[in-house]
Amino acid sequence: MNIFKPIAITSVTSNVPEDDYPAWVSDNDPGYAQGERAISPATHRIYESLIPGNLGNDPDDRDNHSDKWLDVSATNLHKMFDGKLADQTTHEGEISVTIVPGVPVDSLALINLSAASFRAQVVDPVDGPVFDETVQLIDNSGVVDWSTYVSTKPKLIKDAALFNLPRYSAASITITISSVSGPVAVGELALGAKESLGDLKLGADVGIADYSKIAYDDFGNATVNKRGFSRKIGYPISLPSKHFHSALHVLESYRSTPMIYSGRDDGGGGFLTYGYYYDFRLLHQNKVYSHCDLKVRSLV
Repeated sequence: MNIFKPIAITSVTSNVPEDDYPAWVSDNDPGYAQGERAISPATHRIYESLIPGNLGNDPDDRDNHSDKWLDVSATNLHKMFDGKLADQTTHEGEISVTIVPGVPVDSLALINLSAASFRAQVVDPVDGPVFDETVQLIDNSGVVDWSTYVSTKPKLIKDAALFNLPRYSAASITITISSVSGPVAVGELALGAKESLGDLKLGADVGIADYSKIAYDDFGNATVNKRGFSRKIGYPISLPSKHFHSALHVLESYRSTPMIYSGRDDGGGGFLTYGYYYDFRLLHQNKVYSHCDLKVRSLV
């Protein structure tokens, strides 16, 4: 059972252009028209002017100018780093990003993917290429015989992770996300240093919390306002009793903190998510083993 806190990523090199709208400038005389949009190069946010003649009002200064600029979203390039899983970075054919974390990391997670594969490469300025691994994202688990081979359409794995990156603080990490054809999309790309809570036991449960609203008229006809949802996962974890207090300390220190949680070392099985834990219980069973029930709700 691996967890990690994603590091802040603000500077990347990518084939995805950050050209959603022109960059904001302070001297755009006679000012931005109402409804006109601009990008902040500092925060990688898209803003929309709420007033006509919007001149010299820095949209990043939310304390003074939030009534003049609407914060719309992250730019397309930086949606994969904004903590909103439903907002995806999209690009035709391939998304490639190169990041220099500046701190040792050993874990990578990709959430809400629409792609056929991804490749992770780590290059150190001294040692050169030190890691290169490609992960296929085609799920053929529904194909069990010739009949299902013919009739079952392959599904794409939406969440994936690697927990075996070499820990080089000065290395560059390049992630290339590819499709067979058409656009590629990713909701969140996270890097960090993993911590182990123990081993996932049988009995893990997965569900969702749906934030959609359904209204019924007097005749029972339904009107659906479809909204986002979050994944809810219950992790039953076995850990050595000698690690009881360290597990308690780790979980307490990460309360109200968005984290990557993965029940498996390969990030598979539907037990990978990015979110908050909302409950945990540690049971000291005996001198050898202890038990933890961890409840996690993903970001939307």
